[in-house]
Amino acid sequence: QKKTHQLLSSPFPVESIETRTVGRGIQFKRLKDVFHKTVETNEQHIVLLAGEAGIGKSRLLSEFDRWLGLLPRDLDVLIGFGHPSTTNQPYSIIRDLISSRFGINGSDSSSEIREKLESGVRRAVSGKTDWQSAFQHIGKLLGFEIGENPGSQKQTRNTKSFYNQALVYLEKFFKNLTLEAPLVILLEDLHWTDDSSLKLITHINTHLTDYPILIAATTRPSFFSQYPADWLKD
Repeated sequence: QKKTHQLLSSPFPVESIETRTVGRGIQFKRLKDVFHKTVETNEQHIVLLAGEAGIGKSRLLSEFDRWLGLLPRDLDVLIGFGHPSTTNQPYSIIRDLISSRFGINGSDSSSEIREKLESGVRRAVSGKTDWQSAFQHIGKLLGFEIGENPGSQKQTRNTKSFYNQALVYLEKFFKNLTLEAPLVILLEDLHWTDDSSLKLITHINTHLTDYPILIAATTRPSFFSQYPADWLKD
């Protein structure tokens, strides 16, 4: 079962620590404790680092990322960033997560992006999944320039059936990552995240509760006035 922890006092039904300055020992220890709990229980946990700008949320998340890199075990760490310029760009933070996993950079050419995404999806969605279909759905939904597969039927991401199928493939992608190692998703500035990304994150949260996934996100208190406490539910 998914569990949510918030490192700031609030009226919402989550574990909380009241603090004006984030990044000191007690908050860092709580973050590490939740990570260990995620690994031990094989259950999803969510940590919200909430507070006004300038109190050290980003520093804490960065220190946590460095700490994860020093652990003597395999981990998958995906990183996504919210930004005012991407608030109206659909799935921008999800695209960041996929890009960080497959080493896709802003300087890559269209052919390099296609090659990295195609190779990554092929490895990630194993089993009986049609990886070419998964590649097309994930790539198009997230706005990657991948073109059409020769001989394939042209599809659009604006249809309900296309979106639902893309969700199936994304669920498969995240599930398969956890079969190899615990998954940590770091989301910076959640309050700048576009609505489509939040909807997709919510769906993934709700459908992958029994997998070792830790989602740690920074946000400002204003996020909760725009998105109530039940934003993590379908």
